[in-house]
Amino acid sequence: MIKYLKEEGYYSDLYDLSTIKECLRIREFWDMRMKDLKDDEIRMGRWGLDLQLYFVKGERYKGKRLALQEWMEADRKRDEKLNRTEEPKGIRCMKCKEAMKVIFHDLFDLNCDSLKVLFFFECSECGKKWMNGIKKMLKERIENLGIRSFWSSIGQSFVCQRQKGKNIF
Repeated sequence: MIKYLKEEGYYSDLYDLSTIKECLRIREFWDMRMKDLKDDEIRMGRWGLDLQLYFVKGERYKGKRLALQEWMEADRKRDEKLNRTEEPKGIRCMKCKEAMKVIFHDLFDLNCDSLKVLFFFECSECGKKWMNGIKKMLKERIENLGIRSFWSSIGQSFVCQRQKGKNIF
């Protein structure tokens, strides 16, 4: 079974990694700007870099506890949703009409507003696999954005067309 909530150390490491990446981007920007400067200007640039990094690290430290709590609460809600949802009953194979069993289930979230549980089924007789609801969920999300969509008959892939500069996600 999938478990979304992890130990606090995982979230702390993730937050620290994003802080490091942000500081490296700042460092890269300053290094690029100081490339063609004289020694006195480079010293001033280093002072500016150190000052900016000092404030960025301080702000990131100040917001760390709240960010970790939000991430952990979101994952706790994901776990609750996944554990609370019951498997659909009476799903039958479209090919041989035998009862299908759930082989996997996971959360599906296209619009970040509502989590849906996506179930994957397999027929024990003919081995046909099927998943519930993904076409409908994708179609609803795309239509809500005002984007024309259709299912390709070749390869059963989902195709979206943008309309007048609207982004899909």
